[in-house]
Amino acid sequence: MLVERTREAAAFAVGTPLPPGAPSAVQDAAGLSLLVVVASRHIRFLARPFKPAHPARLLASHTQMVSRALGGMGQPDRPAATASRWDAAAQRLAVAHDLLLAQIGPNREPLGPDARLLTDSQVVAMAAGQVAVIVRLAATAAEDVVARSSAPASGGQGRDRAALLAPSAL
Repeated sequence: MLVERTREAAAFAVGTPLPPGAPSAVQDAAGLSLLVVVASRHIRFLARPFKPAHPARLLASHTQMVSRALGGMGQPDRPAATASRWDAAAQRLAVAHDLLLAQIGPNREPLGPDARLLTDSQVVAMAAGQVAVIVRLAATAAEDVVARSSAPASGGQGRDRAALLAPSAL
């Protein structure tokens, strides 16, 4: 349910036009980065018991590569008072992840009623598909951030053109 709400929040963020005075491209990139890092952590947890060819493991390897690249570039600074349109999606996915973590003990022993689902290959493959949709929405939005940051600077927006906004990074 929370992953579905995450997808809805990400789809809303993609479809919401930015009003004048909206957060800068750097703030938007920071929110997108957070969402991708949380998605990577979540899918890696889901994928752990499965073989490398499992869809969750494949997605985990891709998102982990992107997450590492984002981490290597450093997260852009943004004041604590600012929010991006991606924060709601990242927060919902983080809560979903935390709830699943509570289902499994440190030695992978079941602690909650949903623990058995985390070992079901088909259930986890379907969950991986939901996370893949969220990641695709983030990738679509990253293209928009690149386009906004590549536009000619006007009104003092030139400083948004940070290394984090390079098309290859996003």
